[in-house]
Amino acid sequence: MNLRVIRIISVMVLTAGCLSRVFPYEGSTGINGAAWLSYGRVQAISDTSTNKFQNNWLVQPGILASISHSFNERMMGVIGFGTVLFYPGVQTLPGVSLIYKTPVAFVSHFFLTYSVGNFANPFLDLKLGYYPNNWNVYRSNFGNYLFTGPVYPAILYGRGGGDDFAEGRAMAFDAQLSLLDEGSFKQHLTVTSETDLPPLFDFSIIYRASISIKKILEIGAGVNFYRLFPFNKELTTPGKSDATGKAKAFTLEEARNQWYQGQSVNIVLGTDSIGVDTAGNAIPDTVAYLTHRGIKVGGRLMFDIKRFFYADVFGDNDLMLYGEAAIIGVKDYPLFYENIAERIPLTAGFCFPTFKLLDRLSVELEYFKSPYRHDYYFIREKLDPCPTNLDQYYVSTPGGGSDTTFAPHEDDLKWSVDIEKMFGKPKTFLIALRIASDHLRVQTDPWAPARYDLLTKPTDWYWQLKLMYMF
Repeated sequence: MNLRVIRIISVMVLTAGCLSRVFPYEGSTGINGAAWLSYGRVQAISDTSTNKFQNNWLVQPGILASISHSFNERMMGVIGFGTVLFYPGVQTLPGVSLIYKTPVAFVSHFFLTYSVGNFANPFLDLKLGYYPNNWNVYRSNFGNYLFTGPVYPAILYGRGGGDDFAEGRAMAFDAQLSLLDEGSFKQHLTVTSETDLPPLFDFSIIYRASISIKKILEIGAGVNFYRLFPFNKELTTPGKSDATGKAKAFTLEEARNQWYQGQSVNIVLGTDSIGVDTAGNAIPDTVAYLTHRGIKVGGRLMFDIKRFFYADVFGDNDLMLYGEAAIIGVKDYPLFYENIAERIPLTAGFCFPTFKLLDRLSVELEYFKSPYRHDYYFIREKLDPCPTNLDQYYVSTPGGGSDTTFAPHEDDLKWSVDIEKMFGKPKTFLIALRIASDHLRVQTDPWAPARYDLLTKPTDWYWQLKLMYMF
């Protein structure tokens, strides 16, 4: 076993043991987890770059363990950790040894919860720690826009290939207020600290509310003041772009040319006629400072059609219709973010009835009119709030190069078919199959996981089978 994994497990077990000593006379400790193997293949892909993913296998075994301790009826602590083996997604690179595998140890979650009110139905739940934030529990692949991805540029994530970015994992504090009958009206106020994409540790404030009407209809809405309180404001809203320390303004044409060359246009954009004084310095009233900060607004709904029928013949997910929409960045900026319609993702899903033969058979569609690729190159490599043109990863100038040149909107439509079945008494064994054209990202080598979507057309697709045992 990887030495790092052994160290993490040792620390977690020791921590759990220490926690269990806090209230030994009334607490209880439990251990659960899962082990899985994902096995799939890329069947069709339009990418003709050096990394040829056509017919490549997608393999990922992993294990996760979670230790929980209830201090009393109101307070509980949970720690989760595990390891995943990443195999290279590309197996056709000439001159590259492909015998390696990369074990990655990780902490999946750790948090404390405290409840106020009736033990069975508390009106206030507090949660502090590091954990996933998923406000759309009905989804299988797409969505969760309120908690995942940057604002400028708007980059979407899905669960294809086990992409952890889709889970909205962050250091966070959450307060949930449950009102009305059986807590059918819930409000959340959440504070998160960014731990996935730079600039790291900026604080966001998220408010969301949902109401359930007799479990037939559920409606939710929320707003995310993304990176409202920056850890380092000069990184969150960069104000300088040259060696002299002065803010450098580009005309729109200059900015466009700079961007096509793969260079930073991270700071200031003027207009084609004004925007700089005679000395070349930026005029603040006529320029726009690009920023990682922004506002997301989201909404979701679920309509459970089977509630109108004899429900006992249906499975829990049968005849369920659900959807989600968001505005990722309510403010426009010159050149890159001039059309708000290009920052509105829409997703819809439906669970077909299988009458308990399967636990889930769902189809999801996602539509996002962005002209840019889902690629965080500028964010990760240059800390710039710029999008990546579909061409830029392959060519340095417009129309150049020998690789496939993608049309700006070829990747607007994504789709996913998901099948799940649980076995055992109690149900501890899961078989899941996904056939999809989604936001698949894979590990291409030990040091550089793919930062962009591999599938750029609706006709690009893959399949992936997951076998999981839960204990």
